[in-house]
Amino acid sequence: MHSSPPVLVALSLALSQATAPTTWIEHEAYAMGTRVHMLIGANDRATARDAMQVVLEQVADAERLLSTWTALSELGRLNHAVPEEPVQLSTSLFELLEEASRWSERTSGAFDPGIGPLIDAWDLRGSGHRPTAVELEVARLGSGIENFGLDHVAQSATRPADAAWIDAGAFGKGYALRKVRATLSARGVRSATVNLGGQILLVGSDSSGTPWGIGIAHPRHRERRIRTMRVADASVATTGQSERRIRVDGKEMGHVLDPRTGHPVSAWGSVTVVARDPLEADVLATALFVMGREEAIAWSEQHRVAAVIVAERHDGGLAVTVTEAARSMMGPYAEHDEARHYE
Repeated sequence: MHSSPPVLVALSLALSQATAPTTWIEHEAYAMGTRVHMLIGANDRATARDAMQVVLEQVADAERLLSTWTALSELGRLNHAVPEEPVQLSTSLFELLEEASRWSERTSGAFDPGIGPLIDAWDLRGSGHRPTAVELEVARLGSGIENFGLDHVAQSATRPADAAWIDAGAFGKGYALRKVRATLSARGVRSATVNLGGQILLVGSDSSGTPWGIGIAHPRHRERRIRTMRVADASVATTGQSERRIRVDGKEMGHVLDPRTGHPVSAWGSVTVVARDPLEADVLATALFVMGREEAIAWSEQHRVAAVIVAERHDGGLAVTVTEAARSMMGPYAEHDEARHYE
């Protein structure tokens, strides 16, 4: 349910700084169905290479826990379990599902990973299908993480029906980056960036001691940067509909669904969230995009979320809202700024 965000990364590496790491390793791999780009700074090459390897191991562990493309992962086993039969879960997965359930409640269902029946109804993992009103209502009623019975005593979950399954698309990358952050911190890595399919983890500051430069891209044109943020020790996640679109009955449709209505969210813009916790950034980028511009702004301000909410206007410009919690991170407007209006 979560797209590769339109975020461009600008990294300044002033390696002459005495306090900065003296060795940097850059590497790209493939995991969780996407690219993983790492830039890790350390005092020696062996430490940097060791940290890089552990990052890949943490991402692989997250995939083994949460992949929904196979029945071999732990979440996959739950998603393919016999309905009404309790499935014993690891502490990691049980606590994660509890956390996801709390986020669903907190966002009034704008975030809800229990939307497997809706994904199937729209055939988002295939060539696309427009469900009938009856099909959509059946799928909507069959969706919802609250339908998966979580037993705190037995540490188990129960799949409610044969069509029910949980999608990790809006929290899986955030969970993986949360584990990566803890690992890098434990190994004393002071400066690093890890880009997992568009969601970025930023450890410390860049080698000049300046917060990492993060570009906010135009919702439709990723190569056009409209604003620059300066971020340290946080994760940045963006959700929009610029990618992973399919055509149904001659009309393009995005892959982000509104769990509350069962319908795809319109391509109205994008939402970028900055949070200390990568999972929180992942969840809220999706939830706020599902809410739509006005509700997203109000919810973000009420809950002090650092967010940049970009909406396309009828005149071709953009309305860019920077929440109070994010304003201190914002740099000057980009020279090739496409926007016409800022809040």
